[in-house]
Amino acid sequence: MQNIGGELKGFAMSLQTGKYNLGETGTKLNRLIGMGPLLMNASQVTGMNSSGEFLKDEGSGWGEYKLHMLKVQKLMIDAFQVKARNKDKLSDMSNLAEKLGGSNSSEND
Repeated sequence: MQNIGGELKGFAMSLQTGKYNLGETGTKLNRLIGMGPLLMNASQVTGMNSSGEFLKDEGSGWGEYKLHMLKVQKLMIDAFQVKARNKDKLSDMSNLAEKLGGSNSSEND
C-alpha cells in the first residue's frame, strides 16, 4: 500500500478551509486520517508538545490503517460525488473489516 496519509492529511485540511463548512464530514475525515500516516515502524504522529515537537506513539496497525483509508475513499465518494476512481479498492473493504473483526478504533458506518 502506498504511503499516502501525509498528502491526504494536507488535502483534507484544504477541504476544511474552503468556504463550505464540512460539518460531520470534516470530523469523520479527521478521525479516520488522524494527524498523519502510519509510518514504516508502525508508529504514528499523535500530537505536538508545547515546544512544537511532534509526539509519536504506536499506531493501530496496518490492517486498521488500510481500513481507515478505504473508509476515507468511501466518504469522499459519498460526500463529494467523486467520479474518478483510480485504484478503487472499496470492494475489498468488507473483506478487510471481516479479517480485523470487531474494533473499537475503526469507525463503523
